[in-house]
Amino acid sequence: MSVTFSIANAWDQLRAKKPTVTWWRIIWFSKAIPRFAFITWLAMRNQLKTPRVAHRLEKLQRDILWGSIGEEKRFHLIRWDKVCLPLQYGGLAIKNLRLFNQALLGKWIWRFGTEHDFLWRKVIDAKYGSARSGWCSNPMNSPNGVSLWKTISKDWSSFKRFISFDVGDGSRVSFWHDVWCGDNTLKATFPTLFAIACNPAASVEDLHQIYPRLGV
Repeated sequence: MSVTFSIANAWDQLRAKKPTVTWWRIIWFSKAIPRFAFITWLAMRNQLKTPRVAHRLEKLQRDILWGSIGEEKRFHLIRWDKVCLPLQYGGLAIKNLRLFNQALLGKWIWRFGTEHDFLWRKVIDAKYGSARSGWCSNPMNSPNGVSLWKTISKDWSSFKRFISFDVGDGSRVSFWHDVWCGDNTLKATFPTLFAIACNPAASVEDLHQIYPRLGV
């Protein structure tokens, strides 16, 4: 007998079982389960990557905020994206679950690039290999067995836009592809030079050894 697993269907079944702790208490009050812990658990189980699940969780938040509990429905007076703004911008600082989930996944990308001696990192490195001087794993194309890390690693392109590098010895910083000199990559700043580069994958250390007098 074959059974097709669906995160959305599993969520429907879980939500329908009427748990002893009501969902609004789980999401909002630390007396039950701390909100950040609950959302972190969902993120690490890859739940919030399903738009349907994230949408339903956000609906619970909206209903609680405006008092739409049970059969009683009330109007939502302010757009949800404005409610999620920080206090200094006129919002209520309620976390946007999709963005919060992306931030949590980004934290694991950062940990992969910095926690070289940790067992979990060694396991992933041994199985998939490392790219970009160890800052991320190699791309994964297999459709099976790697859903969680595959999802996390896909966010590297978004994550790297928000980081810059201290060069150090330059061995782990890409000369062309990383932000280490100014506010943009040298590839984007000097596209013509990049097009004729002999080694587009060179690190800062590589070019410093070749051209030490340039002070790169």
